[in-house]
Amino acid sequence: MAENETLGLLSTKQLQVPRVQEMYKLAERLTAGEKFSEFVEPDTIPSADYRQRIERILMRLGLIESFGGPYFFNMIQHAPSPGAAEALAHIAAEEIGHGRMLLECLDPLGVEYRSAAREQYVATAEARKEALKLSDPGLNGPKSWEDVLAVTLLVDPAGILLVGARTMSQYGPLARVSAETLIEERDHAAYWEIWGKEILASDEGRASLQRSVDKVYPGAMGSLGRPEAGNTEFIIEREMGIWTIDPAELQDILREMLEVTLPPLGLRIPDLEPDYRNAFW
Repeated sequence: MAENETLGLLSTKQLQVPRVQEMYKLAERLTAGEKFSEFVEPDTIPSADYRQRIERILMRLGLIESFGGPYFFNMIQHAPSPGAAEALAHIAAEEIGHGRMLLECLDPLGVEYRSAAREQYVATAEARKEALKLSDPGLNGPKSWEDVLAVTLLVDPAGILLVGARTMSQYGPLARVSAETLIEERDHAAYWEIWGKEILASDEGRASLQRSVDKVYPGAMGSLGRPEAGNTEFIIEREMGIWTIDPAELQDILREMLEVTLPPLGLRIPDLEPDYRNAFW
């Protein structure tokens, strides 16, 4: 989607939420080549535990991002027009690229990731989910065009926050790759509003979309991670500087983003608990 297509959209205005703007400003500094003295680099990793954690994080995040490629491509079966299908294929290609960039961060660490990536590409959707211990954001995956719109309405903004949180990592390669990803994902969050205009134009369409939103919302919210309180591994990695923002704060920011998009269109933010089956932490 060209940048001028997204100007003035509610989905673009949600990126003006102050905390989201901070993430984008940091991403722009990183992509411009700014260096930060506190960054840990592959040749300055402080401990074996740190190294082991970074290797696990990069591998898992890289495979999850790669999983997004076939996941979005499979949504094309529900697209109502060639344009909507092409836009989904573009998102799918970018997701594979984002996974590749993360996995390539393992090269300086001497970690072999190519066989794991190939297994992702040839596996069935169910096998991919099992390998990564994932469930679909919508429990059983998009079954309709409304489900596709709900995924892009909810999961894409959640993804922007997850990538934005990674730009704040003190592990330099992770922060820099995430900054590139965040810039590219700016337009992803506008998909539902650009291609869902017909659904949004009628009461019947909005009611149908609301049912899909209710289905997808718990998984989207839970994908941001279990709150720091009681999350032992996250606490350890935050003390190391790998992570710097509590998932509970990310949940608050996502609700703030949804306040910008859903109520103005007559849609309701569900009062449902997060489903943490897809949580990274």
